[in-house]
Amino acid sequence: MFPLSKVEITMQDILWSLKKYLIWIVLTTVLAGFGTWFYTTNYITPTYRSTMSFSIRASSRTGIGLTAGEQTADARLAELYCDLLKSDVVAQAVAEEMDNFISADAIKAMVSAAAGEDSPVLSIYIITVDPDWTYNVAMAFAEVAPEVLPELAGAGELYLINSPRRPAAPITPNVKENTTMGILLGFLAACGVVILIAVLDTTIWREEDLERSFDIPVLGSVPSMTGTPSHKAKARRRS
Repeated sequence: MFPLSKVEITMQDILWSLKKYLIWIVLTTVLAGFGTWFYTTNYITPTYRSTMSFSIRASSRTGIGLTAGEQTADARLAELYCDLLKSDVVAQAVAEEMDNFISADAIKAMVSAAAGEDSPVLSIYIITVDPDWTYNVAMAFAEVAPEVLPELAGAGELYLINSPRRPAAPITPNVKENTTMGILLGFLAACGVVILIAVLDTTIWREEDLERSFDIPVLGSVPSMTGTPSHKAKARRRS
């Protein structure tokens, strides 16, 4: 009975198999890259982001310098503002600023915020599937936030330090990154299949394979009469 796989496979066998199926490896790699590019550009909806940032003061300053207590109060207020930004009150105020062109629930799904650790800076992000919507909603937040957030929190002041801009390009999907990943995965998958074929190949290539597979000694071999034989020629004479 023939063995299910070779007893031993060398790097030479693997390299020879990769060379043998090189055209299929290249074809698989190209198709994987093209398929990833096509799917990314045609079936993944792009999203756009506009960002603005505010400086926060929890209370009026009594001096030129900033004390540790004032800095801590500013940072805590920034965290509170992050939570309040997704409230119904803020979303409704933004919707009214836009003449209710977009619902308050839709606006809540578009906005996210972050405050740096121990930092009085509040960053607001607006993400939608349309660059114009993104910019318009961001501008509405820039108008509403300095008035509504301090009123809800009962303290503090906001100062706009970075105005929102109309996004020039989507943030997702990253076509270049996805295509590169598809090419890499296609190449690795093709190489993996070729190596698996080499491992499961039961063809006798060397005298050692014959001895180990059937536990019989090799008494001799027929030498090549046409010069140095190729790998395949050796296999045909010894099999």
